[in-house]
Amino acid sequence: MGYKDIKTEYVRNKVKNLSWNDSEYIDSLMYLESYVLGEIYGWAGNMKAHSLKNKYEMDYWQILKEINPKKFNKLYKEKIEEKVRYAKEQEQLWLEEQKAEEKAKREWIELGGKI
Repeated sequence: MGYKDIKTEYVRNKVKNLSWNDSEYIDSLMYLESYVLGEIYGWAGNMKAHSLKNKYEMDYWQILKEINPKKFNKLYKEKIEEKVRYAKEQEQLWLEEQKAEEKAKREWIELGGKI
């Protein structure tokens, strides 16, 4: 696959602003384009795509948005909901830790300890 096979304007614009030394980065983005288009098969190929999605997360989202806006909207909404859910869980854990610490302090004082 050559650089003329780049599928998104996003990646084409990246090429315009990079030197040849960054060609490996562009190769990775092209791989993500193929992944989003469903052109990557097999366990190893999907593992590589997953790794690249993590490494170049913002690029992945831009590529997905350009190639498949419906899937982008669905997955991005799910990601936001997951982050909100995680934040609520973390807040709940923090509140529980605070309550446990306050209880421990009260017991400490009741036993004559000093704060």
